[in-house]
Amino acid sequence: MSAESSPAPAAKPKTSSLVILRDETRPCHGLRVDLKRCLLETDCCVVERKTPLSCLREGKVPTECMALSNAFYECKRGLLDMRSRFRGRKGY
Repeated sequence: MSAESSPAPAAKPKTSSLVILRDETRPCHGLRVDLKRCLLETDCCVVERKTPLSCLREGKVPTECMALSNAFYECKRGLLDMRSRFRGRKGY
């Protein structure tokens, strides 16, 4: 055996399947994922290296992202609406 030892493998971060499952059951999860994906693919984020929030505030996003942002807002707003609380959440 040589005196040199190989470096220890990097520890993998522990991700529990419960955490992933809980994220998917959160309200408006589908809209949140679609909005993130849309914003991260814009030229504002890719080329100019700005955050998605700053791009959204400046209005440098396509109309699809603006529509997803509005739908996400309406979904989150619907969580507080007492009428929809009795009827249940709208599926996405």
